[in-house]
Amino acid sequence: MARDYLSQDELLEQARELGLDLTERTLKFYTARGLVPRPEKKPYPAADGRVAYFHRDALRRLRRIEQLKAQGFKLEQIRKLLEQKGGETLRSLGPAEEDWRRQVAFRYLHQQAGEESRRARVEFLASVLGTDQEETLQRAARRYLTRLLTPLIGETEATRYVEEYFLGLPPRELNRRMELFRHWRDEEKKKDRQTSPLELLRRMTSDFLLGLVQAPAFGGELARVRERLSIRRQAVAALTGAPWHEPVLLSMALDSLEQADRGLEALEQASLEKDSKNVGAGLEIFQRATDQLSLILTLARDHATLLERGQGLYLP
Repeated sequence: MARDYLSQDELLEQARELGLDLTERTLKFYTARGLVPRPEKKPYPAADGRVAYFHRDALRRLRRIEQLKAQGFKLEQIRKLLEQKGGETLRSLGPAEEDWRRQVAFRYLHQQAGEESRRARVEFLASVLGTDQEETLQRAARRYLTRLLTPLIGETEATRYVEEYFLGLPPRELNRRMELFRHWRDEEKKKDRQTSPLELLRRMTSDFLLGLVQAPAFGGELARVRERLSIRRQAVAALTGAPWHEPVLLSMALDSLEQADRGLEALEQASLEKDSKNVGAGLEIFQRATDQLSLILTLARDHATLLERGQGLYLP
């Protein structure tokens, strides 16, 4: 019971620990305006009768007050929202008191900092990494923008508005708008060529077999290969959430990743045992797995293209 109540000093201290810029004067003002319930004397039997206590829920209310103030709401609006009289919500306050632009802005900022934005970009890069076709790039760009807009306005509206937007762009303006997406694709392709996990592993294995790199250093370098392989892993993860993903391709992609991991484990073990034959075998396993994975991701992209063209074709 006692842990559910805080003295004024304890409340102010814990509020500051939560990052709230709260003073004693502000707390008293909020209490007087009805934003925070007034403190109680003797709220539980063992309480000090000389001290007034706030319920711990006051911390939650104080954080909510600061959030709503940051969004531009007035104190009277905040009081209504906290009390929820008559089922009032942000929407029921009416257009005079609710700025729809603020709502969209906050929803946009929230989703930009979330996982959805990262997944949308990974899906975009996975769709365009193996192609230079402008048509494929534009489709991937539309999917990317739709994914970003969906949390704001809903999937149906996002799809319709993105399509209308692209169809309404003159050729020159469309070309200009696509520059950013070309840049993303080309930068990822450049990065992929420079640090392809397979090419990186080939160089490392060659250095090890020539005696230029010792086993401990070779084992440490394998971490770089795993880091580059993680980009392929993210591309496969993006397939899972894509509306056009094919379960068979997804299963094959996951199997290829497992094989690649086994190849790396075999390489690491062979290097510790200084077994050159098994080093070569581990490299072969990894190469076969990554070649298969690249093919599967290409098939997944082509599969999405067929579906988007409305042909209703599914890869066997």
